[in-house]
Amino acid sequence: MACMIKKLTLLFSVSFVLVAFVHAQGISHAAIPLVKENPKIDALLDKFVKLGDPARSCFVLYADPIGGLYGLTVKGLKTDTAVLNLNVFKYKAPFGYFKYKKYLVLVVNTYDLFNFFEPTPHIKTFRYRLSPIGGDKYFCSADYNYPIGQFDKMPFSDPIAMTDIRVTSVVEDKRIDSLLDKYIGLNDPARSCFLISSYLVNKEYSISLSGLRTDTTILNVNVFSQRTRLGYFRYKAYLVIVKLYADPYHFFNIQATSKVFRFEWDERKSEDKELNPLGQMFGYNNYYMDKNGNFNSSVIFDMIPQKDH
Repeated sequence: MACMIKKLTLLFSVSFVLVAFVHAQGISHAAIPLVKENPKIDALLDKFVKLGDPARSCFVLYADPIGGLYGLTVKGLKTDTAVLNLNVFKYKAPFGYFKYKKYLVLVVNTYDLFNFFEPTPHIKTFRYRLSPIGGDKYFCSADYNYPIGQFDKMPFSDPIAMTDIRVTSVVEDKRIDSLLDKYIGLNDPARSCFLISSYLVNKEYSISLSGLRTDTTILNVNVFSQRTRLGYFRYKAYLVIVKLYADPYHFFNIQATSKVFRFEWDERKSEDKELNPLGQMFGYNNYYMDKNGNFNSSVIFDMIPQKDH
């Protein structure tokens, strides 16, 4: 009991250190307590240490100890570590820091009931500036919860570093073009693409079609992380990616050519991680094929496309 009281006294004395703002040349200073991390935190970081450069990046851990639930978000941020270019200091929360395998690790909200971040009396002052556009650049991102004594990965939060993948070219049936026509012109082909998935369940064939907002130079679509054969084609300047799960009617004829695409997955761009794990959509529908070979719209799943203003 005396140990717990001592810990809480030390915690409250150092955790609420205010961030001191010094505006000379846009550089501010933050006095942050050193914390000693639990080995379970190190085990999480081990999954991501090879993705960044300790001299040009750091980790930020966002702890969420609300009620009986505990969650932790791991972010790998690209920033000069001499003068941190981060926006985390705008949060009114107890901060902490520690070093792990040459990486600086910042903790937002150090208070928890599991001794993940033990406070120490040592304090260090960091130089930083806030990003004027409000956007941090990430090389990894993952969400975890802690329900039964171990960290479990949350759905759709797996970080995917920038990767190259070779995709087979396909030629689509004209009936596929007619499905795409509904969404043509709703977005910029340079900043969006289409994703098509085909399904065959109990001899019933259906196709889902999504319009995804993504820079097509580096695609932000987590479909590439899935182990399935992929195809692609172009339609009216739009890139169309096809999941070749099932194609008994040969709507997508595989060609001998292929192309290398670059992609990375950032879960922050997802509007709803449960309903929409693929990222921001500007259109979606599910179509089923009737006995005459015609595609019919499924009203239940129809997302009425809205033009950008």
